[in-house]
Amino acid sequence: MRASLAHRCRTPAASRSQWVALGLLASASVLAPAAHAANVDLVTNIEPVASNVPAQTFVPYQLNVSFSNINGTATNAKGSIVLPANVTSVALTAASGNVPGCPAASAFSPVPAGTTAGGETMSATLPLMLNRQQCNYVLSVTPTKADSAYLMRSSMAAGSGDTETTPSTNTSENPFAVTQSNITLAVDKKITGGATQDPNDATHWIGNAYNAPIEFTVTYTNKSVTPVSLGAIASKWSDWEGSWSPQIVPSGSDGGLTSCASSVDGAGSAICQALGFSGASSQAGTNVNTFLNTNTTGFGNEVMQAGESVTIKYWRSFKAPLCGSPALANTATWAVTADGVNLQWDGSGSDSSTVSFSFPIALSTQGRDCTAVNLNVKADKKLLSVQDKTGLAKASNLIEQDGDVAIYELTVDLSQDSAPPGSNRDGINFNVYDTVLLAKGHMPMAAPANALQLQMEWISCQDSNGNCIPANNPIQPYRSYFTPSVSQNIHVKWGTKAVMQIALRFKIDSNLQCMQQNDALQNQAAFSVVSVSTDGYTFGPSYIQSPSNANLQATQINVLPNAPYCVNLTTNKRVTPMEVPDLATPVVFDLQFANNTSPDGPKTVRQAIAKDALGPDFKATAASCRVSTGNATVPTGSLLGSIAGANNELQLPITNMERGAIVNCTITGNLLRSGSFKNVATVALQGSPAKALLNDGATEVAVKDLMPEDDVATVNYMTADAVMPPPDPAAPKPAPVPANALWSLAGLGIAIAALARRRQRIC
Repeated sequence: MRASLAHRCRTPAASRSQWVALGLLASASVLAPAAHAANVDLVTNIEPVASNVPAQTFVPYQLNVSFSNINGTATNAKGSIVLPANVTSVALTAASGNVPGCPAASAFSPVPAGTTAGGETMSATLPLMLNRQQCNYVLSVTPTKADSAYLMRSSMAAGSGDTETTPSTNTSENPFAVTQSNITLAVDKKITGGATQDPNDATHWIGNAYNAPIEFTVTYTNKSVTPVSLGAIASKWSDWEGSWSPQIVPSGSDGGLTSCASSVDGAGSAICQALGFSGASSQAGTNVNTFLNTNTTGFGNEVMQAGESVTIKYWRSFKAPLCGSPALANTATWAVTADGVNLQWDGSGSDSSTVSFSFPIALSTQGRDCTAVNLNVKADKKLLSVQDKTGLAKASNLIEQDGDVAIYELTVDLSQDSAPPGSNRDGINFNVYDTVLLAKGHMPMAAPANALQLQMEWISCQDSNGNCIPANNPIQPYRSYFTPSVSQNIHVKWGTKAVMQIALRFKIDSNLQCMQQNDALQNQAAFSVVSVSTDGYTFGPSYIQSPSNANLQATQINVLPNAPYCVNLTTNKRVTPMEVPDLATPVVFDLQFANNTSPDGPKTVRQAIAKDALGPDFKATAASCRVSTGNATVPTGSLLGSIAGANNELQLPITNMERGAIVNCTITGNLLRSGSFKNVATVALQGSPAKALLNDGATEVAVKDLMPEDDVATVNYMTADAVMPPPDPAAPKPAPVPANALWSLAGLGIAIAALARRRQRIC
């Protein structure tokens, strides 16, 4: 239906108003400014809360983290914190004074639950950051290793609608040095029932009777002043039983758990829940685990509070032997295998506690002692050769190439022995325990850890029963850190001998950088008679070592003797204030350079160079350095003359820097202009190759920095007057007119006029 003509044709005044409104709307659409990205200047900084205070393993360490905007209004900026490897107990809290627009600390996620592997990132969105707004937080982390690279990093990224004007200040990196903390632990074991204490030996008991329970009580205690994460220090608890004479042992045994309780959490302790318990119904006195073993899994995140004790009670019962008196040893151990632990043992003074017990001879089945027989057995171990991976014998005992292998031969010879009168046995059972000994106490360790691996493997084993190679061969898989050993029972008949050959194989990767520690390896075997008396006889000698301790040099091999040793230099710095009120206010840089080499590495770095690039917009007014911890040599007095170059760089030579030494420097000066700035400090080894002294103070070796990533520290800072305040919103500046605006208006006017004429014809 068409509208009436009167409705379609308005009065002249109404028509004019309509066309004016249409013209204004068109003009507004042409002259309105297009949406565009805001220019922002995001600045982040991460630095230690306390200046010049080194972190300690297993003790929380705090850092200040800030996220700022000093230009425009930033929308949906992203703030991130990147964590290094080997930190645990990560926590972030908001600093006091944050404005309401700052996200809560809980907004940064995900927070790692356990020990970090490196690269974990906690991020949050900062929805609206006005000009001059700053959000501050305190980050707490607990380092677990003394020779790990703890490079802390914070970063910012502009939102999708914003443009960053100074990207160089969007990232801050600051490593920190870590020293070993003091941890004091104790393990104690007692017999608390079923036996009488020997009045002449507090660690020895006399069993009251066979087939009756003997109660053992084991107590593990954290005597440190701080909590200890059992998983972080790689704790393993175990309990095992052996015999002073493996020939006189009970004919059987049994056992079980009585209780486990913590002094803090009682019987429901998470530590008790993490342990594995089992009865011990096997033959006693043969190095068996009795009730407990965490050797396979170890602990996880279980934490032992300062002063906390965990007490475990279990029982054992024994069956009478044929003859003699069994002398059994029962040992509880607390193994700690993590690096970076400065460990002290309280009580027994070691990581184990042993009690011994025996039964009266009269309680044996025959009611008498066993008859001793002395054998003419010959037991021997020797190094046959060192070969390359093709099997070609080498002229030296050096392990230098991937696939090199050391071949050892072990012999047990009973050719001069025969059965004693009335004996019902055809020969003797021996236990052969073979191990790699460390000439100076340290297993060779490479960096990275998997670059050097080794394994033990049976080549051949022939005893009187034929092939005696065990099913689990190779004895151990390739591993980067372990003490290779093998325990194998063999049977040797009267008048015969057994011969075994074992290979120690090495895998050396091409990415090997340096050796953290590197001692010569020696090899020794122990041979012991383990035949339980079934005929009233015992045989000796019960224990033979070959080669003897005095002749261990004959089995020595040297692993990568020419590889550089690892050292670890670190840099750390702070700036005060981060936001400089004006150009007249002094800026202070606190720098820390440390030799954080592990205790097993070289003792003294011969030469290093520390640098701090102050930048062309900074004028130093004072500069000095000192050795605050340990021993090193640095220039003294004013170091203003050491600041030179277009980038105003301080260069500080450091000589004879011993392990654990810390050099602190303070630089004071003023900025020459407003803005945001980045300051970078570094430390590096000097020399081609760089040199260091070993712990003997005399042997000089080539060295390489284990973790160059923690040699660089950066801080960002800014001035309060870096930008002009934003314009008053009550008096906005005229919007820019597009270049084609007039042509657009002209065209629009022509269109309007045409419409007007058409309307006049209609009306």
